Amino acid sequence: MIVSMLAIYSTSAATPEHARVLLLNSYHPQYLWTEALTQGVKSELANLIEAENLHIEYMDERRFVSDPTYHEKWRQLLLYKYQQFKPDIIISSDDAAFHFLADEVDELFPNTPIIFGGVNVFKPHIIENKTNFSGILEGMEIKGNVELIYQLQPQVKEIILLADKTELGIRMVEQARSEMPYDLGKQVLVRIWDDFSIAEFKSYASQTSTKTAFLMLAVHKDKNGAYFSFAKELKDFATISKAPIYGMWGAIMIGQGVIGGLMNNPFEHGKALANMAKRVLSGTPIANIPLEANSKFSPTFDYNQLQKFNIDLNRLPLNSEIYFKPESFYQSNKSLVHGTVLTACILIAIIFILFANIQRRRKAETSLLELNDSLEHKIKFRTQELSDKNNQLKAMMEEMKHLANTDSLTDLPNRRSGARRLRKFMTRYLPSQDNLTIAMLDIDYFKSINDKFGHNVGDNILKRTSICLQNTIRPTDFAYRWGGEEFLILFSNTPVKSAFSACTRIQQHLAEIKTPDDKPVTVSIGIAQQQVNDSFEYILKRADESLYYAKGNGRNRIEMLYTEINKHKEQSGYCA
Repeated sequence: MIVSMLAIYSTSAATPEHARVLLLNSYHPQYLWTEALTQGVKSELANLIEAENLHIEYMDERRFVSDPTYHEKWRQLLLYKYQQFKPDIIISSDDAAFHFLADEVDELFPNTPIIFGGVNVFKPHIIENKTNFSGILEGMEIKGNVELIYQLQPQVKEIILLADKTELGIRMVEQARSEMPYDLGKQVLVRIWDDFSIAEFKSYASQTSTKTAFLMLAVHKDKNGAYFSFAKELKDFATISKAPIYGMWGAIMIGQGVIGGLMNNPFEHGKALANMAKRVLSGTPIANIPLEANSKFSPTFDYNQLQKFNIDLNRLPLNSEIYFKPESFYQSNKSLVHGTVLTACILIAIIFILFANIQRRRKAETSLLELNDSLEHKIKFRTQELSDKNNQLKAMMEEMKHLANTDSLTDLPNRRSGARRLRKFMTRYLPSQDNLTIAMLDIDYFKSINDKFGHNVGDNILKRTSICLQNTIRPTDFAYRWGGEEFLILFSNTPVKSAFSACTRIQQHLAEIKTPDDKPVTVSIGIAQQQVNDSFEYILKRADESLYYAKGNGRNRIEMLYTEINKHKEQSGYCA
């Protein structure tokens, strides 16, 4: 309670113009909804906070939907980045960012106020015990759109709601089912498609009629995992479909072949979220700001699609907004039209007079143009040919560079790459100021594993060991396959005690890897720390000697050989 009150006090006491705001978007700005909402937030905050203090992140969850590995990478990135740039408030857009923050906020942004928007299906229990959440529920207008479809197409017999099997799609389908059945006073079948391929939909849509209508809820990918683009697939659907397609998300659907529907406005939604954030930055505790009801869904239509499906404009709601409707230019510009016609007649007379002279010139110009075109074509062809060869050469060089510095079995950097980085680190880190620690790791009884179970099992253990190392060490540390079953780890700016702790974690994680006879994989580790006037060869020699001491002392151990250099004489001792 005390920590929460301090957080509220800190936010309210901060000067708004110096506050740091993080906008966490679920999707990429290529998704027009996200771009419009972001612009709404920026426009509302422009006169309140400094531009450099608005941090904008895009999770790109339409492409990486339900990808736990991607989510973990995001968690690590935000944890690292915003430890240095702690936000005073967070605005999130759409479902993926909201659910991500609900799961991770206690670790990433403890006690930070969070304003969320764009959540289509809201479950109150998700933030039941989180007092730092508030926002605007975007919701959905499923029932209203179904009734609108029947109003515009009284002959309709089938309304199909389109969704997918992603987390958002499942939540939307659950919401739609909770509102069904829809009483339209007629025998109209309302059903849900959430498990179809793009090809299957195109086939069905091309054979149906205007007695069918489609209402798109949310489609990120089809059942085969193919990405669904509103700018491409939706436009293709609308082109071949013999039934109109309705939608709720105006910014990404109008102009892409959708006939229209009760739609929302992402720009205004973004401005509303920013206004709520401004209240918090001005001192209002977020606990005093209640959740706002669903966003406004207004009747919005595409004139060209209304004409395509012969929809009577008199059936549209009175406050409908119609895009692309042509206006009668003649009625509003009679004087201009008359003057233009008179001018055109005069110009035509002049043209006839000049026509004969133009004809003579054209023959000479045509010959010259043909010659120029031929020369330009040859130049373009040769330029493109040189560019293609140059790109091929660059690709080959990159591939050779990768092969020269990467172990082909484990995909870890190899000994050559490790030696180069160690030399560089030894010149960068000064023993009197920083700590450079290395560890030499060797899989215990690896030859016996190969002899007993075969090299395929041994190779698999090497691969899993490399994955374990990459997942266990910090982003600022580096792991290399040094040769055979040996691995080298560089701990940058790390004291010995921390290196020991890291190596202990590595041993614990590697023990989860089992041999075919259900025995854990163990490793022996030798540690060495950079000393004054140390050399590349000598630090490796000490790490190697510590490793062999660990192996000779019973294996599955971590050892370090301490060495002091005084007048070129060495005094040695061991410790575990």
